[in-house]
Amino acid sequence: MRRREEEGAKVKLLNCFVLASVLLSVSALSGAVVCAAEEHPSGPVPTEIKVTVDPQSIPADGTTQSTITARARDNNEASGGYILTFEIGEGPNDVELIPVLDGGSFPDTAVWDETDENGYAYAKLKAGTTEGQVTIKVSRGGVFETAVVTLKEQGQTDQFKMSVVEGWNLISIPLQMDNNSINAVFTNASNEDVLFAYDDGGWVTTTYYSALPSWHGDFETIELDKGYWYGANSAYTVTIEGTEAGTRNVPIATGWNLIGYTRLNESGLDDLIPNVSNNDVLFAYGGGWITATYYSALPGWHGDINKMQQGKGYWYGANEAFTWEY
Repeated sequence: MRRREEEGAKVKLLNCFVLASVLLSVSALSGAVVCAAEEHPSGPVPTEIKVTVDPQSIPADGTTQSTITARARDNNEASGGYILTFEIGEGPNDVELIPVLDGGSFPDTAVWDETDENGYAYAKLKAGTTEGQVTIKVSRGGVFETAVVTLKEQGQTDQFKMSVVEGWNLISIPLQMDNNSINAVFTNASNEDVLFAYDDGGWVTTTYYSALPSWHGDFETIELDKGYWYGANSAYTVTIEGTEAGTRNVPIATGWNLIGYTRLNESGLDDLIPNVSNNDVLFAYGGGWITATYYSALPGWHGDINKMQQGKGYWYGANEAFTWEY
């Protein structure tokens, strides 16, 4: 009996090697062969996969890496224990995909990872020395989503154009700037435009005077991770130039927090701010208020807001203090 089981195991292993050889000969982009791991589902079969990359653009220096995060879900319920395949589509041929956790790699253009209990799977993209855009496809069966990583010249900065409307704007700065003084950021403001920040539970403000011309008031610089109220007398476009800020660790105090969003791409709330206190609330403003509330019994965010957007500021009402990591 034992000998029969050993022979069966050898046959299964042989079949695995045969399958790998066939797929490799068909296409270098055929995806990961997952014979070495078996799925152990702990949730529903995924019907959607959400993919984010951080940072979204990296220098083509041959060493820098960007983390690719995928989340498999079915109707907002996590799909745990499923194998997701990460593949390189179009882009420079000197980049490399690297497994992050216990995933495997086969061939060089694809890796795989098994989703955890919250539906997350990971990989990393290592830059080559060629500039361009790399398309990453994450899939399971016929369910997939793509994301793009930009490989830029070393030292090259990114630009973000922020549209400021006449009236009130709830804003934040998505890039790390060399010069973050208000005078350097908002150079084309109108006379008596105002900027408000919420600091230690109180307001500070500064005003632009075109006769000088410069901003004068309680603060002089714009900080990452903070939100601001901008009162504009005329609509205009602000050009923000800098580099991506990378992973953030933002302290959230109990009560109200005026926060910023420090990425150049949109991301869903359930991925960005998971597992927070029941009845925490998030407010955004765009000529009127929209809101979302976190319910731990469901769990997840529900309401008018389903994602955070670059250049926007937000009010966060926290029932307990925590560190927001994203």
